[in-house]
Amino acid sequence: MSSRILANAAPIDEKLLDRARKLSPALLCDALGNFGAMDYRVKPVWPGAVVLGTALTVNLRPGDNLLLHRAICQAAPGYVLVAATGGCTTNAVWGDMMTRAALKAGAAGTVVDGAVRDVDDIRDFQYPVFAVGAIPQAAHRDGPGSINVPVACGGVPVNPGDLVFGNADGVVVVPQAILAEALLQAEKKLAGENARFEEIAAGKLAPQWLGGKLKALGLE
Repeated sequence: MSSRILANAAPIDEKLLDRARKLSPALLCDALGNFGAMDYRVKPVWPGAVVLGTALTVNLRPGDNLLLHRAICQAAPGYVLVAATGGCTTNAVWGDMMTRAALKAGAAGTVVDGAVRDVDDIRDFQYPVFAVGAIPQAAHRDGPGSINVPVACGGVPVNPGDLVFGNADGVVVVPQAILAEALLQAEKKLAGENARFEEIAAGKLAPQWLGGKLKALGLE
C-alpha cells in the first residue's frame, strides 16, 4: 500500500445538503436502484446519531490509524471522515481524543468499516460516529495509508466529494456526479410514499402493484 495525501474535494453545495436533510438514507438508496448502502454492520455507535456531508476519504492499513489522525487536520465543516479499514475489528481506529479534535475542526462525523472505542465519551460529545463495533484495543500508528483517494468502505465505493448520509438504518453513499438526479428521484419517491400513507389511513391496504405481481404468479 502506497501513501498519498491529497487535497479535499470541493464541498457539496449547501442547497443540495438541505434537500438531502429532508429525505433519508433509505429514500436515497431507493433512488439509486437499491444500491449504495454500506454493510449492515456499519451503524451509529450511539442512538440517534445522524451523519450527512461530503466524503473526506482515508485508506488505512488494517489495525492502523496514522493517516486518520492526519486526516482530522484536513477536516472542516460539512466533511465526513470515511475510513476504510478492510473490515478490521481487532483494533479501534477512533476514540475520544480524535473525537475532540474532529469536533474542534468542525467535522460533520466519522464513518469507519471497523472498530472504535471510548463510545461513552463519543456519545457524551454527541459526535456522529458510525462503525462496525467497539473494542478497547488501540490501533497502531505506523502507516501506510492515504487521504482523499477512492476507497471501498463497508463494501461500497466512496470517492472524495461523494455524499455520505447515515442514520439508524445505516449509511448510504451517493456519487457526487449523480447527486442532483438522485435527490430528484428520492423526492419523487417521498411524494409517492406520502400519498400511499394517506391511502393506508383511508383503509386501502393493498398497494397498486400487488395485484399484478400476484396475478403473474397465478395467485389472487
